[in-house]
Amino acid sequence: MGFNKIVSTLLYIIFLIYKTNAQVYYRGCVRDSVSLEPLIGATVRYGQAGTSTDVNGNFILKVTTPIGSIEVSYVGYETKSIELNENQSVQVLLAPSAQINEVVITGRALKYDPISSKVTLNSSLLSSLPAMGGEKDLMKSLYVLPGVAGANEGSASLIARGGNTDQNLFPIDGANLYNTGHFFNLVSVYNTDAVKKVDFYNGNYPARYGQSLSSVVDVTLREGNKSKKEGLLDIGILSSRLLLEGPLDSNKESSYIISMRSSYLDLLKVYQLDRYNKKQNENYFGFTFFDISGKLNFEPSADRKYFISGYWGTDYNRDFYRYGEETKKYTIINNGALSIKGIQHLNNRLALDEGIHFTFNTYKNKGKDPDYFNKLYFSQSNKLFDLQVKANATWQAKPNHEIITGISITGKIIAPFNFRLENYEYKEPLLSSIETSVYLEDKYNINPKLLLNSGLRTTLYTQNKFWHSSIEPRLTLTHFLSSNHSINLSLNKNTQYIHALIRNEGFKEHVIWVSSTQLVKPQEGYQVSSTFTGTRPKIRLNYSISVYYREMKNLIWFPFTDQTASETEKFPYANWETKTLSNGKGKAYGIEIFLSKQFQKTTVMVSYTYSKSLRRYDNMNNGNYFNSSFDRPHQLTVSTEHYFSKKFKLAALWEFRSGLPLNLPSSMVANTPFSDSYALYNGFNKYRLPNYHRLDISFTYTKPYPDGSSLMYNFSIYNAYNKFNPYGVEIEETDTESTNVRFKAVSVFPVIPSFNIIYKF
Repeated sequence: MGFNKIVSTLLYIIFLIYKTNAQVYYRGCVRDSVSLEPLIGATVRYGQAGTSTDVNGNFILKVTTPIGSIEVSYVGYETKSIELNENQSVQVLLAPSAQINEVVITGRALKYDPISSKVTLNSSLLSSLPAMGGEKDLMKSLYVLPGVAGANEGSASLIARGGNTDQNLFPIDGANLYNTGHFFNLVSVYNTDAVKKVDFYNGNYPARYGQSLSSVVDVTLREGNKSKKEGLLDIGILSSRLLLEGPLDSNKESSYIISMRSSYLDLLKVYQLDRYNKKQNENYFGFTFFDISGKLNFEPSADRKYFISGYWGTDYNRDFYRYGEETKKYTIINNGALSIKGIQHLNNRLALDEGIHFTFNTYKNKGKDPDYFNKLYFSQSNKLFDLQVKANATWQAKPNHEIITGISITGKIIAPFNFRLENYEYKEPLLSSIETSVYLEDKYNINPKLLLNSGLRTTLYTQNKFWHSSIEPRLTLTHFLSSNHSINLSLNKNTQYIHALIRNEGFKEHVIWVSSTQLVKPQEGYQVSSTFTGTRPKIRLNYSISVYYREMKNLIWFPFTDQTASETEKFPYANWETKTLSNGKGKAYGIEIFLSKQFQKTTVMVSYTYSKSLRRYDNMNNGNYFNSSFDRPHQLTVSTEHYFSKKFKLAALWEFRSGLPLNLPSSMVANTPFSDSYALYNGFNKYRLPNYHRLDISFTYTKPYPDGSSLMYNFSIYNAYNKFNPYGVEIEETDTESTNVRFKAVSVFPVIPSFNIIYKF
């Protein structure tokens, strides 16, 4: 009996120890108490343990006993404590902070996650920066980050860490967009009022992402207000937009949001078109664009959620002139995406999400041109269709161990080039491809100060009889030096199976997408980087320093100039596969510095980048490296936002960057009886445009009304001190017998004032 009592006592003690240390997983969702929209990145704490909410506002937290409380906080909202009980699923509703007469800046517009090397931009930053023509622009908001810039002045084409414009991935609710700009890429396609958040990965991104070498810009649309109907009307100089949102049922289980935008530049030029038709003007140029995006959300229970989201946009351009015989050209660009997605939580530790995503992008240029087409009507077109099926599982294996795995199957059909004349038709063969990827991500806390975020993506690509497989490791090791400082080291490999053939036609840019083939190999990229981040909460100062080095291979170059002028105009992409140089190599390296300081009424952000971006092709520049077309050694951005009161706000943005490289002749060989004059080049991209700098300013006055609506007046100035920034150069006409070459700089954007009226109801 004595032995039995001892055994019973030991078993009882073990039971008590196990019960005391038993791990209970609490799952919950944090929402706005007014709109019921999920709050992304909210902090959830239980004693010393803590976590944050994901893109759907969900969190999983391990506690050792269901006694006590958790504390939930979010920037701009009141902190709330929730008592724990036996129910292991909870919904937390946070109320916006009470309005006070004194304005106090309480949060950051940028959030850096050292674990995943991700920067999250919230909606307040997207709508606060000054913009050309008053158009709030998601793409240009990214330019406040180090290592990121536009391809040209005013451009919505993105350059990240020395890459190319076609090396970026733009998913919107999971569907990949292939055209991110309206109006010759001056205005981005995103309506910032409908955007919840943007996750930006600069080269180091999780294994769930593929199809790009340089960056990922993952856009999540808002879900809409589940409590009441709201709206917004914005009337500006270039365009106007309307947003509507609200609940779909009285149970607050579903919601909708829809946003529409349309320019009216054509309406402003009706008088010019009338004069052209009456032959009182020699030319007419008209342009308009329209887009619409929306989202339907259904949440029948706390464990299940479904949504349908979509985007569609179109650009329509007319170019008429009568210099001799009449020429008429019409350009129509259509761009769209559709996503259907479901998310379900099987238990407190396992979640599944599945989605179907469809994208299309079409371009058509038609009309008549007597110079090349003998007065006959012509049309040129290209089309891209993309269908992706994706399934993803997230498993919280242990409190310090999260595993994400999934599969993605993407099919593409591309018609690269189709040319039609009245009695003639030329087509490039269709490109059909399937890309099947399986990926695994493993986030493991080795100890409280060391976290390993590893991943592996393997892809099988098929295009006709061409097969290609890739294995892409992703690795980030983060060391937490203290509660406010960390340093990480990242290594990754990426493979890209799609390329862009880009043709610049003066200010316009025409992009043709093509798939990898037997002759045009997939692009590959390798990057190593390290980032130190820190924060001083008491003085609200945040800072980071990053260094990176990357190499790329199988880069392409399409030589339009190898054809005669007539052939280039009629068949610019004929036999593109055999003409494309696809043996290119690239390397880029740099250092990036970012500072963010918040005062009582002011926020200041400063970013600086020193970088180099080089390219090499066997058949160019004698096989030597040369500056890439987007190489900018120095780039400095300073932005600030100051509240004079709750009603009046000032925002400013100043940019400085090195001039872009230029490929210009160094001299000319004069005419001889045996040959015409021709240019001599001393290296490739050896010259540069002058350094670029510009100041933008905006003033916003908000007048609130007792019913909760408000009226906002926004006045902005682009290029406030009217800096003459050359966009490019032109060769001046010279005597054919001269050996000197003279160039003239061309500037596009002077000072541009704009005014917007925004009514929220």
